[in-house]
Amino acid sequence: MRKSFTLYCMAALMLGACTALEPADKFQEAIPGAETVAVRIASPATRVGFDDNLGKFSWTAGDKIAVHVSATAQIAGSYKTATVAVDPIDDAIGNFSVVLSGGQERNLFAVYPDVSAVSTAAAADGFKVCLPAERPISGSMADSPVPMVALNATSPLTFQHVGALLRLELKNVPTGTKKIAVSMGKRITGEFAVAGISDAGLDNPSIATEDGSDEVVFVLPEALTSYVSDFILNVPLPTGTYPSLRITARDAADEPIHSYYDEVERSFDAGRGRHAEAQLSNLTTPLCLEAAEIASVVISNPLGLTIELSSDAITWTSMTDERKEIWLGIGDKLYFRGNNTNYANGTSENSLYTNIRCDGRCYLYGNIMSLIQAIGFDEVTSLTNSFTFVSLFSHSNILNKTGEELLLPATTLSNSCYENMFAECATLTAAPELPAVSLPYGAYQRMFYHCEALGKAPRALPATTLNSYCYCEMFAKCPSLTTIPEVLPALNASYGSYKGMFQDCVSLTGTPVIEATVLGQDCFMNMFSGCSNLTSAQELKATKMGSGCYRSMFEGCTSLVSAPQIDANVLANSCFSQMFKGCTALTVPPELNVMDLAQYCYYSMFQGCTSLTKAPNLPAKILQPYCYQQMFHSCTSLLETPDEMNPETTASSCCSSMFEDCTSLASTMEELSAKVLSTSCYARMFYHCSSLEVGPRLPAKNLVNSCYTYMFLGSAVNKIEAYFTSTPNTLYMDRWLDNLLTTTGDIYLNSAITSLWNPANYRTASGIPAGWEIHYVTVQD
Repeated sequence: MRKSFTLYCMAALMLGACTALEPADKFQEAIPGAETVAVRIASPATRVGFDDNLGKFSWTAGDKIAVHVSATAQIAGSYKTATVAVDPIDDAIGNFSVVLSGGQERNLFAVYPDVSAVSTAAAADGFKVCLPAERPISGSMADSPVPMVALNATSPLTFQHVGALLRLELKNVPTGTKKIAVSMGKRITGEFAVAGISDAGLDNPSIATEDGSDEVVFVLPEALTSYVSDFILNVPLPTGTYPSLRITARDAADEPIHSYYDEVERSFDAGRGRHAEAQLSNLTTPLCLEAAEIASVVISNPLGLTIELSSDAITWTSMTDERKEIWLGIGDKLYFRGNNTNYANGTSENSLYTNIRCDGRCYLYGNIMSLIQAIGFDEVTSLTNSFTFVSLFSHSNILNKTGEELLLPATTLSNSCYENMFAECATLTAAPELPAVSLPYGAYQRMFYHCEALGKAPRALPATTLNSYCYCEMFAKCPSLTTIPEVLPALNASYGSYKGMFQDCVSLTGTPVIEATVLGQDCFMNMFSGCSNLTSAQELKATKMGSGCYRSMFEGCTSLVSAPQIDANVLANSCFSQMFKGCTALTVPPELNVMDLAQYCYYSMFQGCTSLTKAPNLPAKILQPYCYQQMFHSCTSLLETPDEMNPETTASSCCSSMFEDCTSLASTMEELSAKVLSTSCYARMFYHCSSLEVGPRLPAKNLVNSCYTYMFLGSAVNKIEAYFTSTPNTLYMDRWLDNLLTTTGDIYLNSAITSLWNPANYRTASGIPAGWEIHYVTVQD
């Protein structure tokens, strides 16, 4: 059962945890014979929600404070505890009542959360506060126990924090956890002198961290009887900079179960809070297969590696067999460890590789690094040899086990280290977390290829440094995948890095935020092609393109209605070719305002987009070879060509087949403005446009090879303005007006041709259709 706990950290000597009460609807009524004291909070701070360094502290009904009362101003005097009543309008202020005995007065300091925060050594050594080494976890309280002090002589009492707060969001707290220990590479418990405080007043009071090392232990009332996915743990700290964070879950016998460690430097100021998220890991559990049913485990070991096996992780036996089969009964476990730097000698297509296959369903969990180093593997985070785990579990019937995670903790990876690792694992439902931030060549290539039941990718893919093919086809053909990371944070996408990453993931409905602005060749090629339920896509932020970078990125996404915004202003060869090919629901294309084109840049970009009715503007003045070739081929609902398309020059095949088979196209741009033509530049441009009756004006005088070949073949064109002076023939315009849906029409020719050739002699499919009336136009140079 999924649970969520918020843990309230209290000092071991405190009088008791604050009880959550209903908010006070008014200030506390005065108690007869008592002094009513106003209180407020001096500075931004927090109990509950905060950004890294700033938050809002608020009083909560039931909060307790202690005020120093004495006939003389001695710290060792007595303290009286009172409960704060909260202002219903401004929860940063409140009041409390305190009864004074004869001769007493409020003097020195008031303390939050109560008197137990004051060190017992205060009288001898000056004012100190205590951060206990053990804290009980109670219920669902979310208050911060960071000590605050106020000068009693002030009115209202103005409290200031003397420490800081670390809010830990813990994931995957395992069954059996009784204690959670936190250490940070410096002293965080015990007595700390308060600087900035004296009899005279307060001057930014604070306690500071000290060198050393200890831990604060949070104790649950009972050991967890089930796996808990989310804890929130508040850790009060002295101010200062801490070099690391270690969290250890322990059982009732104080033995470590799971752990977390990082070396992230964190700085804390008084009255401030910071978040940290940590996933507890069973790093000390060797890699394990546990049979969910009677199963055969087949170990293929063609490299003759020494692999150690165990049924209890205590007694181990070695095997070097080329093939070994082991039968497991329901609940039986098979642990693995070894001292081998890699388990394959090449990629899965041309190598010998170790394969551990479970024929019959088995849970897979534990730390994969036990295969790299048999003893002390919980501290190993580097893979050093290429092809380390190529195809290790491919074609295996492995399952996820709740509360027992499969861990791939390496942060330093090697080329192709996880290639095909889980390919064709039909029963795997969730991918393990992948913490590496720098990825080498092919690191995750085809890692989960065709995992039919895989529904969840890792929660995050944090890598910011990518090398070629690192994510190539990572989740391709995973038909059940629905949950993917929200963000792909890398700013530079390298050669083929995301190629086919989610190809044919037919259950995917949205894309992650892609932060990349600098793209390498083919980096997003086929990334979402075949994702037939994809309905939306995030903005594409790239400003520097690589050849083929978005090629076929959304090809075959038949539910995509609106294309993502594209920010690019400088194109590369084939950058958008076939990008939305076959997106049959697409009605809103992206804006394409780039002036400088590249070869094949828009090749077949919208081919087969049968719902598209209006083409985007194409303002470029200078065309490149094949730049618009087949761009709107078979867009059978397209009614209009771009409003703006007035190029000054053409290029080889630049517009060939651009609107071929656009059977609803009824009107075109007024003119194909370029006067200098190139080979095949307009060949088949309006081929089989069966609704098109009037073609664009053709002002170019000199024809070149295949420039008009098949240009209007099979259309309904009955009017053409064509001002060429070249003698028509099959070399230039083979069948350009052949097989028309009408037998009559009008053609307007350049009057200059009457001295060059006689139109009556060119009544052919490669010239002027029989039955068309000829008109002459005087054309200005």
